[in-house]
Amino acid sequence: ITVQNQNRQYGSLEAYSRDQQPAAITMSVSFVVSDPSAVYEQYGDLDGAIRRLVDPRAMAEMKTIFGQYDAARAIQERAALNDDIGRAVTAAVMAG
Repeated sequence: ITVQNQNRQYGSLEAYSRDQQPAAITMSVSFVVSDPSAVYEQYGDLDGAIRRLVDPRAMAEMKTIFGQYDAARAIQERAALNDDIGRAVTAAVMAG
């Protein structure tokens, strides 16, 4: 299992804003495996960790955080939205 920087791309994720506006969101998640032996024990390999840990949490947290913003605010405060999603995804993945 590599300990180099990894990047996972997600395209056209469907989500709804707080005011029920649909959106197709493109997102990328960058990460580094800090404990390869734990990843191997729990997931078998990096692909297993991505499929079972990173993917579901990244998508769920993106939808949750995006749903807290109305459409206009998501556009006007894009940097804050990105930061909020980043923190939520990081916390969810670290919680394992």
